[in-house]
Amino acid sequence: MRTSLVSFGGMETHKTQLSGLKILNVYELADLLGMTSAAIRSHWQRRNFEAIPCPVHLGRRLGWPLQIVEEWLQKKIEADSIWR
Repeated sequence: MRTSLVSFGGMETHKTQLSGLKILNVYELADLLGMTSAAIRSHWQRRNFEAIPCPVHLGRRLGWPLQIVEEWLQKKIEADSIWR
């Protein structure tokens, strides 16, 4: 995320640019994790954030930033004793 100073109507403000930010939808997350979209929704409804990463709300939709999902997966791999 980059922030730059922008002049607007004589006032200076910060403009945030989210370049390259990929947001996964439920189907993309399900495919990445090897689950069904129904399983993703079930885990979300039960707030089972051990099984799936915590989503962000985009209006009425849910989304998962790819970077957050990758970090969540890395933590799961590091915590799993098989990978040590």
